[in-house]
Amino acid sequence: MRQRCMRTLTLLVVLTASAFAEVRDIKLANALAPRNVQELATILRTVVGVQILTIENGVVHVDALVEQVDMCEFIVNRFDKPAGWLPSEQERKNPSARNYRDVVRIYYLDLPAAGAIQSMQETLTVLRTVLDVQRIFNYTSHQALTVRGTGPELEAIEWLLTAMAKGTSSEPYKLQGAALDTVRVFALPADTSAATLSNTLKALRTDLHIQKVFNVTAPPIIVARAAAADLDLVAKRLQ
Repeated sequence: MRQRCMRTLTLLVVLTASAFAEVRDIKLANALAPRNVQELATILRTVVGVQILTIENGVVHVDALVEQVDMCEFIVNRFDKPAGWLPSEQERKNPSARNYRDVVRIYYLDLPAAGAIQSMQETLTVLRTVLDVQRIFNYTSHQALTVRGTGPELEAIEWLLTAMAKGTSSEPYKLQGAALDTVRVFALPADTSAATLSNTLKALRTDLHIQKVFNVTAPPIIVARAAAADLDLVAKRLQ
C-alpha cells in the first residue's frame, strides 16, 4: 500500500512538472551574426535560467517552464532585428516598451563608438558591484543590457543608467529595504586619467571603507552605494 502511494505521489509530481513545462520553437525573422547568436543564447541562459536551449538554422529551440519560455520569446523578439537597427526614442525612454511583467527589462545604452565595448563592460560591473545585479548580460550590437529582477530593482537600474548617461553628479537615490540604502553618481573632471580613477577607488575602499563602488572611464564617473552619511564623506573627498 505504501509503495502504491509513493508511486502515485511520484506520478503526480511528474505530471505537475510537465503541466508547467513547454517546448517551443521561436523562428527568427532575421539572420543573426555569430556573436549575436552567442550573446542571445547567454542572455536566455543567464537572465532567464533556461538549461535546454539551441539556436540553429534560424530557430531558437527552448525547453523550459512556460513562464521562462514566454520570457525567452519576449527577449528574442526584441533582439531579432536587421543589421544596423537602432531603438526608437520611445523604446529608449519608455520602460514599458521594453519591460516584461516587471521581471525582465531591456535597457538601451547610448555609448560613443570609440570605447563602447569597454564602457559596456564597466557599466555591467557597476550594476553587479553597486546594485548586486546578477541576472544580467549584454547584447553588444544594440548596446543593450537585459536584466531580470524585482520591480524596485529594475527601477533602481533605470534610475542609475539614466543618471550615469548624464555625466554629472546626481542627487541621492534611496533603495527599498536595503541596509546600504543610498546610491549616488559622482562626476569627475573630464581630464581625469584611468590611473587617477583607479587610485581614487582604492582610497575610497581603504580610507572610507566604501566597498560597493566602481567607475566608468568615459566620461569619468564613480558610482557608490553606502549609508547616506558615508556618501556625504565621499562627496567631500571628491571635491
